[in-house]
Amino acid sequence: MKNLNFLVIVFIIFLSFLSIFTFFSISISESPKDLGIILFSSNKTEEKEAEVKRAEETVQKIKNAYNQKLYEKTIDLLKDLPSDFSLTPEENLIISESFLRSGFPERASEFSEKVISVKKGTHEACLANLINIKANIIRGEYKIAKKDLKDFLDSYCDEGLKKEAKILLYFIKELPAEEIKKLDKNLIIKNLGEIYKLRGLYFIKKGELKRAEDDFFTFINVYGTYKEAPELIYQLAEAYFKKDEEKAKTFYELIITNWDGTKEALFSKFRLYQIAYEKSLIKELLPEKTKEDLISFATLIKSKYPEEKIAEEASFMIVKVSFEDKNYFSARKGAIEFFKTYEKSPFIDIVKTYYCKSVSSLFEENYEKKNLSLVIKLEVEDKELFEKTKCGEAYYTLGDIYLNYNFYTKASYCFIRAYELNNREELIPKTLLKLGLLALEDKNLDLFNDIFNFLDKSKYKDSIKDPYYFYLKAFYEGQKDLGSSEYYLNLVLNSTLSEKFKEKLLK
Repeated sequence: MKNLNFLVIVFIIFLSFLSIFTFFSISISESPKDLGIILFSSNKTEEKEAEVKRAEETVQKIKNAYNQKLYEKTIDLLKDLPSDFSLTPEENLIISESFLRSGFPERASEFSEKVISVKKGTHEACLANLINIKANIIRGEYKIAKKDLKDFLDSYCDEGLKKEAKILLYFIKELPAEEIKKLDKNLIIKNLGEIYKLRGLYFIKKGELKRAEDDFFTFINVYGTYKEAPELIYQLAEAYFKKDEEKAKTFYELIITNWDGTKEALFSKFRLYQIAYEKSLIKELLPEKTKEDLISFATLIKSKYPEEKIAEEASFMIVKVSFEDKNYFSARKGAIEFFKTYEKSPFIDIVKTYYCKSVSSLFEENYEKKNLSLVIKLEVEDKELFEKTKCGEAYYTLGDIYLNYNFYTKASYCFIRAYELNNREELIPKTLLKLGLLALEDKNLDLFNDIFNFLDKSKYKDSIKDPYYFYLKAFYEGQKDLGSSEYYLNLVLNSTLSEKFKEKLLK
């Protein structure tokens, strides 16, 4: 009996250990999976938090731009927000007004409706309603505006806003003049003038420049002040700049004559010099003073008014003029600054081209001056930019330099990077040619034959007039038949190829 009890106890202990072992086995086998889920969840949370933080920073930028009355920048920043990010009613109100003041009444109505739908019975809803009404008036939707104005006047909104509503009702000819005579004269001038100004901006966005011109000059001559004129005339000039440069020049000159010293006068001077520069077919014949003044005005705009839309184009012109004037150091410097400031610019691709060609030219110039230390310095400083801009040309030029110095390993690396990064098709056969040459110099005949065989059968074959091609072709054919290589041998001997390569073929 005692033995039986002892066996039972042992069996129970065994089962206990088995249960513990099984539990830990399952836990251990499944813990990596559970841990993976936890880590994945943690990463997703961190990504979401980072996204929210970036969005909040963008919202602050939106508010800053609005407070500086940079309305176009305000609405431009919207695209940096995630599609599922919710703005507060107050923020939607800012966006709505910014669209209205940028010449986009439809979008202004869209955002004002977002405020009205959630803030009924509040002052914010009243402001949003008024924006919506102005948007309809600007678009010529007078019937809708009339109904909304009548409802507004019967609403809870404060008397100050209702006075504005009466003036708007008068503007659409639905209220006799006697009804607004009791109102403050300055309030009438302010509100009527605002509609002409906002409608002029709307017509500019639609490309109806004559109507915009009529509205702007009505504002300037009847409702506006002397100080307000250059901003509107400049906007007209900018609109004509894309369609009729001669008409644009008239407005730019008008600003410079009457409002010299304003930022619009500086922008106008830049435009006039830009027009003169672009019209010149032979840039070398332009007076140096013209190019210097253009860069000077562009630099001043860039430093003094970096937030203005024209600053981007001014920055671009600094790079363009410097490059076309063969001032490659200035072009390179301007391009690097441009990349840092205007990553999403429509000019970015052409600036990359100017940068790449400028750096390549600097390499060539300093190689000719035997200034290899500066070549290496520029390579080290700009290596990351070569990758970002896919500047295969710079690597190709470096490869040529290192090849001429007999640094074959370094040259091979540069030619390989040139081939991988290349965004210019004409560079492909030249790069393969140099890689084939290096394979031959390294006595790697299998690699040489593979590269040259591919090149010789490619679509580039007939376009290659490089002496190196004749040199490699002579060697390639000479491996099979000396007679067939004779033609290419003569081409090499009569070419500009260095004597050391000619001697190698004659051995």
